[in-house]
Parts: sequence; C-alpha cells; structure tokens
Amino acid sequence: MGDTRLSTDPLIGAKSVQKLLGQEQLHGVFDATTGLDNDALAMLAGVLKAESCLLMLLPHWDSWHKILDRDSLRWSE
Repeated sequence: MGDTRLSTDPLIGAKSVQKLLGQEQLHGVFDATTGLDNDALAMLAGVLKAESCLLMLLPHWDSWHKILDRDSLRWSE
C-alpha cells in the first residue's frame, strides 16, 4: 500500500467536506486513522450516490482505543 494514490482526485480535510454538500459523488474514502470526525463522516456519506462505496481507513484494532476522540472533547468542556 504505502503512499500510493488510487486516483488524482484531490484530498480534502474534514472542515472542507462541507463544500461537497449539494453535490453527488460516486465513491468516497474517509480517513479515520487519526480520529473519527462524526460530522465529516455524516456529510461525506450524505453526498454519495445510491449504490456507491464508502471506504473507511481505520487504525489497527489494538491501537484504536488509544486515539484521542477530539469530537467528544468539544462537548465535554
């Protein structure tokens, strides 16, 4: 795998996924290896066409519980 890109489509950050709203995309890849942003995932899932694929990149199962949940931290303050 490494750093090989599957396409030339630009990568967008979690805050930029809002720019996709109102569009339809055939497929999407969501990188959750450094944390899960629930809002960004919901927005990405919402712009996918019917019968498309959403691929989620996740951390190794044994290390997932060690990753800081930044999304829940904003609600705990």
